[in-house]
This record gives sequence, C-alpha cells and structure tokens, in this order.
Amino acid sequence: MKQRKELFKIYCPYIRREVILYEDTWFYKITHDHPEMRNKVKFLQETLETKDKSVLIYRKRRNEHEMALYRECFHFMPYYRYLKIGFRILDGKFAVVTTVHGQHSGPPKDMERV
Repeated sequence: MKQRKELFKIYCPYIRREVILYEDTWFYKITHDHPEMRNKVKFLQETLETKDKSVLIYRKRRNEHEMALYRECFHFMPYYRYLKIGFRILDGKFAVVTTVHGQHSGPPKDMERV
C-alpha cells in the first residue's frame, strides 16, 4: 500500500492535536473544488497554529470525530464571510484536514459549539 505524502503536520491549539494535511487532499479535493484556496497554504497554516479569540470550533452532533473551525475572514470578501476548516479526529494525538473553503454563513444547525 502506498503511503500518503503530508503537505504539513502542525500542532493546532484549538483542538489540541497535531493536524495533518495530505498533498492529495490539498491538490485533488480542496484547491480543485475551492479555487479561492489556491496559494493559501501559508495562510491555512497560520490560522491553524495561531490562537485567535474570534475562531469558533464546532463538532457534528451525530459524529464527535468530525469537527470544524470557523473564522471570519476578510480575504474572501465580498464572496465569502468565513473560512471553514473541516477535520476528522483520528485519536487523542492526531486529526486530518478534510476540507478548507470559504463559506457565506457560520456553522449549520447539525453542529454544536465545543
């Protein structure tokens, strides 16, 4: 089995875990489906590792292993108001980024604040 290549692995104080972003997720899912994220890897890293009081953390009500970080972000205005970073929690030490994109509104009703 071929091992996936990491684009980065950094500690995220919001979820108190190492967060992994795989190259294939970044290139074939995130930037392919969400062109507003192109050339924003550094911005994503800074958002994940820098504690900011304006960032909101939410968890899916039906699946505690799925979480999302929402940050009001003026980089995408006037099209999007928020940056959303979705995670899948693997265990007590690691999480994987599943999606990153601009979003018009905050968290949906099927999520609860952590």
